[in-house]
Amino acid sequence: MKSLTELLAEWDKARTPQMAKVSAEVLEAIRRHTPDGAQSGIGNYYFVRLGGTEGLPHYARLIAKALVDNPPDVDVILEAGAGLAELPFLLSAEGFSTCAIERNPYCFKAIEDLRGKLSAIYPDFADRARAYFGVFPCDIEGVDPARTMLISTCLMFTSTQEQEDRHIEGMMGYHSIIVDVARLVRFRPHPKDWPAIERLFLDAGYREVRVIQEYTSARLGDGGGKVIWYEKA
Repeated sequence: MKSLTELLAEWDKARTPQMAKVSAEVLEAIRRHTPDGAQSGIGNYYFVRLGGTEGLPHYARLIAKALVDNPPDVDVILEAGAGLAELPFLLSAEGFSTCAIERNPYCFKAIEDLRGKLSAIYPDFADRARAYFGVFPCDIEGVDPARTMLISTCLMFTSTQEQEDRHIEGMMGYHSIIVDVARLVRFRPHPKDWPAIERLFLDAGYREVRVIQEYTSARLGDGGGKVIWYEKA
């Protein structure tokens, strides 16, 4: 397993044709939606990115590169808990049809703003990139789980165990899933616990297509991240 330090160069190389342009727009959206600094608007999680030059989180870059290089056989790519919709909007800029679900009203306002800016840059972007204010799982017109890839990379801030259980259960009907098994639950599990979480998907009839990212970090209490692409077996 790689360390976080070892992955930095790998993340920097994970580039797609539209990544730089989308990243710049994301940074501008963060600037507009943290008007009074870290504790305003969408908050510190995004505000800290303004100290650098990259608007996209590392996992989004790696997932986008994996999907651009190996397009999934689906009609829609859906991200549940999309934040600012950086990943689905990047994928739409690359030509995929996407949908972002987000329940935070501050983030959703930023999503609508970012969608408008990117629609002015990319023809038909607004047709390819949809956004939905709500909580997953939910029914969305035009989204058939059997023909949809679901991305769910962070459930750490789910408010209740019941809601988290409902989210995980709702994931299981999708054609394919990309999930970070290290951030799937409220209490981030140690790497020794990851296999039990992976088993949830294997027991539900999924097969592992590839591991997109795997690392550990002392800064995370020897936790880390493991992003896996699954498809129905």
